[in-house]
Amino acid sequence: MKTNGWSSTLSFSLMIDRMLSAMNRNLFRQLKLAKIAVTLEQCAVMEALLNNNGVSQQELCAITFKDKPSMTRLLGQLEKQELVARVVDKIDRRAKLIHTTEKGQALAEKIRELSLPLQNQALAGRTKDELALCYSVLHEAFERLAKNLK
Repeated sequence: MKTNGWSSTLSFSLMIDRMLSAMNRNLFRQLKLAKIAVTLEQCAVMEALLNNNGVSQQELCAITFKDKPSMTRLLGQLEKQELVARVVDKIDRRAKLIHTTEKGQALAEKIRELSLPLQNQALAGRTKDELALCYSVLHEAFERLAKNLK
């Protein structure tokens, strides 16, 4: 199926990319206005930790879909800002668990306060069933594509 000269697959991919770019640009603007000096990549890690505080670096990589070298770099930056701490796992002493500091927790909550209105604006007027279907389609598509990378 063709849509304005693009295949429907490319059109779908392009639309997802455009929506993500618009969301990120709006969030970046909100962060700048709030004088919060973190990157969008760091925001993603902080958001993930808000819901999964105390996970291993490997688990955090899986949640954020970032590779280990990128996550190591991001966590190093966040540690320097005293937003996260790596704590030795009591069960497996070889592993370190990533925790937000008090400062990091406050920042993560502020990022969420800034991002939720943007998400609500983007999804305004959609029913719960429509949102559930959209999430399901995107999640399934991600899972299928992620299998190719293992």
